[in-house]
Amino acid sequence: MTLRKNMKGAGKAALILSGCFAAFVAAIPVYWHARHIYYEPRKEEAMRFCESLIPAIEASKKNGIYPSKIDPEWLRGKNVPELVRADDFYLANGPTYLLRIRNPGDFMEDIWGYHGTSGAGCWITYDGY
Repeated sequence: MTLRKNMKGAGKAALILSGCFAAFVAAIPVYWHARHIYYEPRKEEAMRFCESLIPAIEASKKNGIYPSKIDPEWLRGKNVPELVRADDFYLANGPTYLLRIRNPGDFMEDIWGYHGTSGAGCWITYDGY
């Protein structure tokens, strides 16, 4: 009789644990969708901010080479969006440059980068800094 009661108790515990696990798994997409909704306007704001710097970046190019560091004057008086890490969002490599932001609202590929060269460029997304 005691063994039968223990088995019933174990079965109830397993059922409760299974239900909790299923609820957790079902909540994951809802959680990521909510994060996406929250961060999407912030991502767009950060992208517009980066795009506003393109004319200054292009004007600072010398002999086809972009400056290795961002000029602090480009940021002076501007409100830097929360998704832009002002200390390392600009990277240059000779005739190309990259403006990057991290969007915590994207599930996998959470880094957005504007790859520019010679007055042209495009946004791409990839995973990790």
